[in-house]
Amino acid sequence: MHIEKMTDRIETERLVLFPYTQENLALFNRDLTGFEETFGIVYRGEELDHLLTGYLRKLETELAADPEHGLFFTEFLIVLRENSHVIGSIDYKYVPRDGVTEVGYGMNPAYEGHGYMTEALGAFLAFGRSCGIKTVRADTRPDNVRSRNVLKRCGFRFVRADRNLWWEIDLEDRGPVLTDAHQKIIDAVIRKANALCPDSLAMISVCGSAATGDVHPKSDLDLMILINDDRGRVLAEGFLLDDAGIGYDLYCTTWEMLEGLARCPHAYLAKLFDAKPVYVADPTAPERIDLLRERAYEILMSPQRFEKASAACDRARTSLADGFLAETLDGVRMAAAGTIRDVLCALMLSRGAYFRRGVKHTFEEIRALHLPFDPEEDVLRAIRAGTPDGIRNALVSLMKKAEASIRCPREREEPTPENLSGTYEEMFSNWHGKMEEAVGRGDAYSSFMSLASLEDMIREIGESVRIEERAFLDRFDPDDLRNDLAVYDAAIADYLREYRKIGMAPRRYENADAFASAYLADTER
Repeated sequence: MHIEKMTDRIETERLVLFPYTQENLALFNRDLTGFEETFGIVYRGEELDHLLTGYLRKLETELAADPEHGLFFTEFLIVLRENSHVIGSIDYKYVPRDGVTEVGYGMNPAYEGHGYMTEALGAFLAFGRSCGIKTVRADTRPDNVRSRNVLKRCGFRFVRADRNLWWEIDLEDRGPVLTDAHQKIIDAVIRKANALCPDSLAMISVCGSAATGDVHPKSDLDLMILINDDRGRVLAEGFLLDDAGIGYDLYCTTWEMLEGLARCPHAYLAKLFDAKPVYVADPTAPERIDLLRERAYEILMSPQRFEKASAACDRARTSLADGFLAETLDGVRMAAAGTIRDVLCALMLSRGAYFRRGVKHTFEEIRALHLPFDPEEDVLRAIRAGTPDGIRNALVSLMKKAEASIRCPREREEPTPENLSGTYEEMFSNWHGKMEEAVGRGDAYSSFMSLASLEDMIREIGESVRIEERAFLDRFDPDDLRNDLAVYDAAIADYLREYRKIGMAPRRYENADAFASAYLADTER
């Protein structure tokens, strides 16, 4: 390897990373053998298919057009010292904007599993930090576990999900921002634990503004005092410091509470994901927390996140109903607070995200989701409304948009005998007799509920099978139950068309003897 020819190289224990320049990339593109001889290397990197070769020709043009910023968007080849093999590449995808950029990398699968990409990425991030990059983002496919593990080992945090999983690392992270008063409080907690419950305290971590660096003169100290048992509760305390005019609330967190957070019941998960340790009494605690984080990650990265979002939407609906039942402006506003909180949690969870910063940054984090609507508009309309009806109208608008936004995108199956068989027969069995009986008894309630159940069943089938949407409750007439029976008959006759489309007919028998004969036929073979 002719390392002296590799300008702007980055060196690690096992690797050398060096960038394509306009000149050496031009050589690579026209004469790979000549490129290998010039640098004393052997190319064993990613497959040079038409996509990669096309990209490299485009990169050559871009480097010629902007040589000043080339290091911020060119590829760096990753060379293995022991045999001078090029095993992969790594790059920043664009010139940093406000200190933010993305990283991408790839490697020949034959060299995976040895920690080479983790080593390369760690060095590349250090290089980026030295060049003034503040934040680096990355995305991975949901099924690319190796790439996810590389990012996590290098300190990236999972931030959200769409078709891909998105990750981020703050290269300016300097650890918790602690004042002298903060440190004295932490030291006091440690001393009290050593004196009264030495085996109960597992760990102390800093959360909130002191962890994110978003501090102001009146910032308090949000500590996660993690305890192993109830004896540790003596460490909890609420107090005021008159000299600073700041109130403090030291409360204890149990393992059961963290396990609850790992199930992602809401989007306020920063305590689990982002708390920064300042004291570890139980050496097993950090590993236990990492396992809980992994459990939560798996939920946020998978379709399970839509189940959590749906549960949050259900809670929001309950609060919204409370708002319609409330008789005072105060009651409606309290219900509005619950509705808003759970709707915003649902939106975050549906994108695999959680609130990482304080309440004043809520809508910054919501906007980062790139939703098809702006929740802030309806939220502020509800907050500023001076009447119960004004609040309710804004909340209904918010609720409808949110529910449309969080639906799990899933492919519906084409209709087949396997997924539709028996559905028409069930509809006839469940409600035909009830509808006829309701006419005879003048029972509007039974008629209404039977029609509603039929429509609900058809909708449920349509969630997984590609059938036509059907709505018929708008034709229900409580004063004309024969009309409602006709509506029912027309609805199931219309549904029968789904059978005919796939060449299927309902199972019909002349009488019970005919059914029993057919039903038992396979037992007589």
